[in-house]
Amino acid sequence: MIQSIKELTLAFIKRNVTTGLNPIITIEDFMSGPAHTHTINTDFTNFMLDFVPTLTCECQHILHEWASRSRKYDWPPQSVRQQITHMNGNLYER
Repeated sequence: MIQSIKELTLAFIKRNVTTGLNPIITIEDFMSGPAHTHTINTDFTNFMLDFVPTLTCECQHILHEWASRSRKYDWPPQSVRQQITHMNGNLYER
């Protein structure tokens, strides 16, 4: 069983990025707002990943309120706001 987001990141890298290789992998993690930011260093590449744990919910009434509020510069455009109202929402912990 995976115990943490750090272990999930390491498992993902080993399974998808380093197939057939045996690299040395180090992961440094820190919080950046709601995101768990991981800096991944291997002997052949370095990159960063952000993970934001969320719960998906159906909250169209909240999305409709958001889409219909007044905007000074019409951003995002009405067409984008309309598409968003048909999506599910995601809750995250602050």
